[in-house]
Amino acid sequence: MRRQAIKDLVANQTLGPVLSFEVEEGGPFRWKRHPILFFRRDVTPGGVLYDTGVHTLDLLLWWFSEPTSLEYRDDAAGGLEPTAHLHLHYAAGFNGEVRLSRDWGS
Repeated sequence: MRRQAIKDLVANQTLGPVLSFEVEEGGPFRWKRHPILFFRRDVTPGGVLYDTGVHTLDLLLWWFSEPTSLEYRDDAAGGLEPTAHLHLHYAAGFNGEVRLSRDWGS
């Protein structure tokens, strides 16, 4: 219900036009069973962006449509990324920040 409410607020500009947004998804990775497997490329095809980030991005596409451009960085260092950061630019003139992580402190 909250997702639809945000969609309606954005579409109707109930609070005015979108100026910017920030999204943070993640937290400390505390799974007790085989957590190292989630960081091995031979076990999974991607890190936090592949695992949870796609759901966040899907929601943002629904709310705001497709960005005109984006900047991306992560800390994969040749492996899978435990953190990722996206800066999105939209034709309507606003920007958005998305920060995803599996290793933020508690």
